[in-house]
Amino acid sequence: MERAKKLTELKEKVEKDIVPDTNKTQTQNMTEKRLLASYVVAWNIGKALKSFQEGEFIKSCMVDVVNILCPQELTNFKNLHLSRQTISRRIELLSTCTSRQVDEKIRKFVYFSLALDESTDLIDTAQLAIFVRGVDDELNVGEYVLELIPLADTTRGEDIFNAVCMCVNKHNLDWSNLASIATDGARSMIGDKKGFIGRLKAFLKEKGVENIVTFHCILHQEALSAKSVDIPTIMKVVTQTINIIKNSALKHRQFRRLIQSSDQKFEDLQYFCDVRWLSRGQMLRRFFDLRNVIDEYMKEQGRAIAELSNDEWICDLAFLCDICEHLNTLNISLQGRKQTVVNMYCSINAFVKKLQLWNEHVQESQFHYFPCLNTISCVPPHKLNSYSEILKNLTVEFTEHRFADLRRLENHISVYTDPFFVDVIKARIDIQEELIELQEDISLKQRYKNCNLSELYKHKVLCVNKYGKVRKFVCFMEAIFGTTYVCEQLFSQMKIVKSKCRSRLSDRHLCDQLRLAVCDACDITPDFNSIIMHTIHEDEEP
Repeated sequence: MERAKKLTELKEKVEKDIVPDTNKTQTQNMTEKRLLASYVVAWNIGKALKSFQEGEFIKSCMVDVVNILCPQELTNFKNLHLSRQTISRRIELLSTCTSRQVDEKIRKFVYFSLALDESTDLIDTAQLAIFVRGVDDELNVGEYVLELIPLADTTRGEDIFNAVCMCVNKHNLDWSNLASIATDGARSMIGDKKGFIGRLKAFLKEKGVENIVTFHCILHQEALSAKSVDIPTIMKVVTQTINIIKNSALKHRQFRRLIQSSDQKFEDLQYFCDVRWLSRGQMLRRFFDLRNVIDEYMKEQGRAIAELSNDEWICDLAFLCDICEHLNTLNISLQGRKQTVVNMYCSINAFVKKLQLWNEHVQESQFHYFPCLNTISCVPPHKLNSYSEILKNLTVEFTEHRFADLRRLENHISVYTDPFFVDVIKARIDIQEELIELQEDISLKQRYKNCNLSELYKHKVLCVNKYGKVRKFVCFMEAIFGTTYVCEQLFSQMKIVKSKCRSRLSDRHLCDQLRLAVCDACDITPDFNSIIMHTIHEDEEP
């Protein structure tokens, strides 16, 4: 009996050990779910550039909503950890995770390029933004933020060079695979001796790396070219008039009410900001469309603007408005992520040819491409010569004074865009033999007729074994950074994150939050499961 009793006890004990503790498993599952929810909220706060304190506000809102809709789940929501400190830690870990994902992607790059720009934050700390663009073996293009590095003291070429070298080494990038560097054109960046570019070229020469492509941001060059278009009497009168109206709260209210009563397209005037690329064109267009309302209002105030009654001045305003709008259209076409240098080259060339066309039209008093000027009933003949001169000067600015770095790539672009028919002598010497074989490949030519260029390159129609050097050249061209647009975009987000209300935000947290902010554009999503496994045994609250 005793043996039977002992056997029964042992059996019960074994069964008890085998049968899982359902309550314990459910508790673990709920803990993991709460942890996941906490990370997802932190991820969204980071992407939306919100303060870390928003977590507590979000929790408060969720608790109130759940208390109304499903009170039985209230405990789970109250146990959700979304304090400021917790959100801060979550964002740090998410930033580290996304940085590792970027490292995994850039490890596959055949060629890479860097874009860097420097700007100061709210407390005057110089922040150096470094982006990488690269192409892998499958010709997939990626653009990622590498670092936002604070420069605590000077921002000389040497300081920038040291920061970039540290960043490249940290992310294990091979200098021999560097295709190009794009900078903002500041002296500390592009100086041949003490500037960043000069120091980098000397450093790479020691490593046997030469002939890298350097770019003064194409967008910056376009904006500088646009400044050559100026009619001083127009800008002076327009800016002074806008300041008179908008600097007084009372006058501004009265003017807006007058606009509303006259059923205008625009509801207000716009200040001019010299550093904003599109500002001048937008300001002039609003002023031109609202000129009759402005004239009426200023006369009511006893401060009539004589120029608004001058037909020749109105003609100048219309012409300047039109040409600035054309320049804005070009600028917008050069913006955006993953723009290839080939597309930018085509946009610049097309604009130059348009300038020549517009010049011919203006000389013949045809204003089809000048909508504002076309509304003027009679343009004085002597004005046509001055408009023609402005268009000629702008053409010279584009063709001779700017975009020299783009023109140096003309032969490469010809080879890239028309590999079957380009003159082989235009190609780099290392791919000329393969290019001849490619041009004589009849079957490949036939396929090329039935597909576009990107399909020809991306879907491995170019055999790696047979045309490996040509394919590598394509990777080089795809990897080139032509602008610092991504840096400018990051700085715009930096102004939102480090605002007057968050001026004490640390450099580390600023970088972490901005890294999350650009993740969607970079097609990066954190691996929440691995993050949760890493965090599951840690305390959620400090």
